[in-house]
Amino acid sequence: MADFPLDPDQGHANSNRTYILLAFAREGLIAMDVQEASTANDQMSADEQAISTCVQRFYAMANDDSLLGPIFAEGITDWPEHLRQMSDFWSRVLLGSVRYQRDPFTPHHTLGLQAAHFDRWRDLFQLAARETLEGPLRERAVGAAAQMSHCWRQHMMAK
Repeated sequence: MADFPLDPDQGHANSNRTYILLAFAREGLIAMDVQEASTANDQMSADEQAISTCVQRFYAMANDDSLLGPIFAEGITDWPEHLRQMSDFWSRVLLGSVRYQRDPFTPHHTLGLQAAHFDRWRDLFQLAARETLEGPLRERAVGAAAQMSHCWRQHMMAK
């Protein structure tokens, strides 16, 4: 991180660079130059694209699956919208974005889901994550799928 030049006329070495203010901290202003911000944005875009690819890979496998396929075929009528929502959901889980603002449980209450559905969902999502994601993003997705499967099973089976 570069120091933020409070007065560019002071002849600071970075006075000719353009800065983007990121946050305030106890020590004062924290800033990142445009090149650093661009790199961070490129990584976020790459992560977002990887999540979208993972979601698409998962649904391709799930639709072909004898256990999950019929549930998705019956329950999803607008596939492009569903894939967008699920990409937003996983972006929230893995990156902390805030685009997904829905209650994820409500649409699933009428589907008649059983424990085997959650296990199969977990296995297929983890496989999709391992095939499409890299590094820490992959590890977070695999771990989140395991935890989510467990929590969803408890929540949905209690209904």
